[in-house]
Amino acid sequence: MRNKTKIKITIGVLVIVIAFLSICNCIIFNNLGENDVSLKVQDEINLKSPKKSGYWNLQFIHIDGNWSHTAGNYTWCSGDGSWNNPYIIENVTIDASNSPTGSGILINNSKNDYFFINNCTVYNAGIGYNDSGIKLENTNNGTITGSKCSHNGRFGIFLYNHCKNNTISGNTANENYNYGIYLFDDCDNNTISGNTVNDNDYSGIRLYWYCSNYIISNNSVNYNEWDGIHLDISGYGIISGNTANYNRYGIHLYKSHSNIISGNILIGNDECIFEQECEENVFENNDCVEAEIPFMIIIAIIYTVGGIGLAVVIIVLLLKRTRVSESI
Repeated sequence: MRNKTKIKITIGVLVIVIAFLSICNCIIFNNLGENDVSLKVQDEINLKSPKKSGYWNLQFIHIDGNWSHTAGNYTWCSGDGSWNNPYIIENVTIDASNSPTGSGILINNSKNDYFFINNCTVYNAGIGYNDSGIKLENTNNGTITGSKCSHNGRFGIFLYNHCKNNTISGNTANENYNYGIYLFDDCDNNTISGNTVNDNDYSGIRLYWYCSNYIISNNSVNYNEWDGIHLDISGYGIISGNTANYNRYGIHLYKSHSNIISGNILIGNDECIFEQECEENVFENNDCVEAEIPFMIIIAIIYTVGGIGLAVVIIVLLLKRTRVSESI
């Protein structure tokens, strides 16, 4: 009897031990599974939400060909200047009212490095003749994109003195004292595309003094005091797909030759396209609807008599509408 009792007790203990070990194993494996799921979820979160770049508030940036020094000492600049890994300045906001250069971002004498200026906001640049929100001087291979250069004392974005192979794309340059985007002095092979350039005190986009082989496309250039797009002693370019409405001249060409001007929308300007001393320009499929009342007269009335003047102008425009639409 005692032997049987011992056997029963031993079997019972073994059953309890086996049951206990089974429960422990289940708990361990479940915890491991939960940890695996947790790690997977965390990995997915990390993939979907990469770490954001920093944001900086500065007074100015000046790079005089010294990119490697800048990238090595300032966290707002990265890259090595190669085509595959260009220098990048991004997420910077600059109130340039105290900039010693007069400009918010000034890049000069950069001929061989590739660089991007992306998602920057620059305002209050100076009133000096060459001051600008973003200024490139004697500089090649730059891309300015996704940036805001409005409310500056002279220009929004300015390329000056032999700037070549640059791209100005997807920026906003509104309400600057002179020009929104300005290229001056032998700036060749540059592209200006997809920008919003409105309400500037002179021209929206201007190219002056022997600029060539440019592309000006798909920009919105409206309500500028003088010209939407102004080519001045420049040639061999393409101006296509732009919207240039309610300026004095939609597109103004002076001594500018051998350009292709096509597919632009030009509504409500005093004149859709105005040529002076030009040769061999080609015009194709531009939509032109000129204002019955010159735009500058409308502005003068609004400033003079305020809201009443605006109401009168609207009524007159509704009654007289516009000149007959035509394709040039």
